[in-house]
Amino acid sequence: MEMNEEVQALLDAQKAELTKTFEESVAGLKANQQELLAEKKAEQQKNESIAAEAERARLDKAAANKDVDTLRESYEQRIKAAEDEKNELLTGIKQSKIKELASGFVSANIVDDPFSRKAMTDEYARRIDIRDGKSVVLDPSGNLTSLSIEDLNQEFKSSSVYAGHIKSTDASGGGVNGSRSNGRASAVKQDFSGTIQEKTAATVARVPALADLPLR
Repeated sequence: MEMNEEVQALLDAQKAELTKTFEESVAGLKANQQELLAEKKAEQQKNESIAAEAERARLDKAAANKDVDTLRESYEQRIKAAEDEKNELLTGIKQSKIKELASGFVSANIVDDPFSRKAMTDEYARRIDIRDGKSVVLDPSGNLTSLSIEDLNQEFKSSSVYAGHIKSTDASGGGVNGSRSNGRASAVKQDFSGTIQEKTAATVARVPALADLPLR
């Protein structure tokens, strides 16, 4: 018994020492990383400062020599850079909003399955665009429609094409369409019957987003 306690105490001491060494190593690596990043940032700022100074000198010389072409070129480059930055910002905002809407729909309505969630996020996002700061709905071909986001949500939830991905809302487990007509239910059942390979092929044929995923 005494030997076991001694062994356990030795193991605990070794574990504590290893933990301490590991934490010190991680802390050292983080410090080195921060130092390298700071050096890289300082070098980048230095290079940008040198380039800006050289550009100012070039433009001052062009102005003194009344070099209109050089001055015009510089002005056009600055305008283009500003436009590019603006467009990049607007694109980022648009993509963020589309992602937010798609994620919201998927979280609320799609079954908790990575395959379904990825496919339906992509499929839903393809039907949305942001124009003049407002969310608009597109048809499957990418054309603008008069539908609202609520209309699009209902379209997805009531479509037999997506029935296998929609969360069930009744005891039958048949998805959101479980309580609809027998004809619709039969069609859904038929769509998802057969072998795994047959179900996968049928689903991919109707939901284009699934073709981008690694199906088996």
